[in-house]
Amino acid sequence: MVQIIAGIKGKGKTRRLLDMANARIKDATGSVVYLDKSSKHMYELSNKIRLINVSEYNIMTSDGFLGFISGIISQDHDVEVMFLDSFLKLSCLEGQDMTPVIDALEKIGDKYNIEFQGYYRAAGEREEGCLHQPVNTDMPEQNGQLPGCPFCLYPVHRRNLSG
Repeated sequence: MVQIIAGIKGKGKTRRLLDMANARIKDATGSVVYLDKSSKHMYELSNKIRLINVSEYNIMTSDGFLGFISGIISQDHDVEVMFLDSFLKLSCLEGQDMTPVIDALEKIGDKYNIEFQGYYRAAGEREEGCLHQPVNTDMPEQNGQLPGCPFCLYPVHRRNLSG
């Protein structure tokens, strides 16, 4: 399963992801990995969670990012979930279509039984009057994208291929 959350700066995306990771490690039977663009949150994560500072590695393309993910999995066959802080930045997708990478992560997740959870910072201002409620709820799901506010903490990509 891949779940990516969008939101504007200062809306608690990182805090929410850190809390999700710390909660997940309590019941995890496998490894929990947290990918970040720095080591800034090292002391906010349980010491049982593997924090990887992706900026220490020379990842220049989204293919390089997927190769990096595959390398982590090849070294630890017990990975249960990966948390991706600043997904667009980590995956070198800023300003690009993320669909091919989401699809690739789904295939990897399905093959190795791994969940991917992350967020990205949406561009723009919050719409006036937005109360973090889904908009366009009459729209059907398209390519795994759920209708919703692109500026709030509403999950915009969530698909489960395992069932």
